[in-house]
Amino acid sequence: MASMVKRNNSMRTMQSIQWAFELMGRDAIKSEYGLERLLRDSKLLEIYEGSNEINSLNMINKSKKHLGLDYQEYYG
Repeated sequence: MASMVKRNNSMRTMQSIQWAFELMGRDAIKSEYGLERLLRDSKLLEIYEGSNEINSLNMINKSKKHLGLDYQEYYG
């Protein structure tokens, strides 16, 4: 569950900041608005929490265990 929350939060944060950059255009890089700091911090948070790919694999593996699926059945 924690992997799902981390993955979704980091993705939504990056999407929101990118959307704000698109809306503001050239003004987004001005330090008075603070968007460049938010972009930098959200990217660092994404890296610190672990990459989204690792969290996705963790979610898949937990789902397979919950459903009783064996990894070797598909890739053996």
